[in-house]
Amino acid sequence: VLCAALSWALGTVLIKRRGGWQGHPVAITGWQFAICAVPMVVLAAGLESPPSPFEWRSTTWLGLGYHLVFAICLAQMLWFRNVNRLTIGQSTISTLIIPVVGVSSAVMLLGEPFTLQILVALLLTLSAVAIVMTQRKPMT
Repeated sequence: VLCAALSWALGTVLIKRRGGWQGHPVAITGWQFAICAVPMVVLAAGLESPPSPFEWRSTTWLGLGYHLVFAICLAQMLWFRNVNRLTIGQSTISTLIIPVVGVSSAVMLLGEPFTLQILVALLLTLSAVAIVMTQRKPMT
């Protein structure tokens, strides 16, 4: 996990140093996943024993489609857009919205308990994001 975080941070810094991505976020995301798909399919075939896709139910296909379109592609496109538009600090801290959306969705869709402790944690997280996102750029 630490190596993944470090490589993500390094990638973000490199993107900013070279002036952002020049291509459209949809194209960047598509190429990223196309290149990654081949080794991941090979690894999955060698390490996993999943059921055949012919045995999947319609809900499995719907879940996979939702995950591919929204949880992966849309999220990656928004990330690349944020990195191009915002400072590194702002784009990085904006990822703290992810657990807020996750916890809120779990409460609304799955009926998870919503305690005072969770409310305080969400408010503190949103406050941290708001503080960073509303900062003015320093004068140079």
